[in-house]
Amino acid sequence: MPAGGYGPTLRIRRKAMQILRADALEYHRKARPGKIAIAVTKPCATQRDLSLAYTPGVAEPVREIHADPAEAFARELLDIPVFHDDQHGTAIITAAGLLNALELTGKRIEEVLTVISGAGAAAIASAEFFIKLGMRREHIALVDTKGVVYAGRTERMNQYKERLAAHTSARTLADALAGADVFVGLSVAGIVSREMVRTMAERPIIFALANPDPEIAYNDARAARPDAIVASGRSDDPNQVNNVLGAGLARASRVLGGRGAQDHPRRRGAGSGGDRAPHSPGPG
Repeated sequence: MPAGGYGPTLRIRRKAMQILRADALEYHRKARPGKIAIAVTKPCATQRDLSLAYTPGVAEPVREIHADPAEAFARELLDIPVFHDDQHGTAIITAAGLLNALELTGKRIEEVLTVISGAGAAAIASAEFFIKLGMRREHIALVDTKGVVYAGRTERMNQYKERLAAHTSARTLADALAGADVFVGLSVAGIVSREMVRTMAERPIIFALANPDPEIAYNDARAARPDAIVASGRSDDPNQVNNVLGAGLARASRVLGGRGAQDHPRRRGAGSGGDRAPHSPGPG
């Protein structure tokens, strides 16, 4: 990289972003507002209809889901695959990128220390999938809006976070990143600084996947750690990881058959995605 920063490359990228913004605004101004039309699917003509559709009637299905989540999600009841883009799609694509990055850095999945920022559906599904691929549960630090999810924490906890609660003295994202090999961001923009990634282990893997703006910008991460493999969820950044192939994975699940949300096809998808990705000779 030339002395003094990114020079012409950065100017080109800024110009490209300006063009993308203009095109996006024009796209959304055309025709009718929105992208999907909503049609009424239940009777809504009377006061009774509306009381069933909304308050208080809408509470009853929610109570049923709470009473038996497994049946509500129909994992084993359906005779077709169940594919959730935010969970299965993100987990598969992120795992494919992670397996490639581990190969390029010479690190082993069962040895790396991983920090996952975010504790929603995508983050927890990704963490559990990494574990199925060989990552050790005790090597994962999950971080949410209240800090590190640690064993014994009581604030803003649930059964899914409890399974990933770490026995650690780290309490903040900065604490957790010190010495970590892998960062997977599935949270919000701008929460990771250059100083924080400088404390990570050698040849760190940084997947900042928050959209539309990542936890740390690609250029900032590369400037702070030239030895890092960096990826984002944006199509205008190099090394896009998230938000690709979701529809193709869902279709493949249907073609391959199976029932419910099965792990075996997901593992095959992660392996195939990694095999098909181009192998860079160095950090990117």
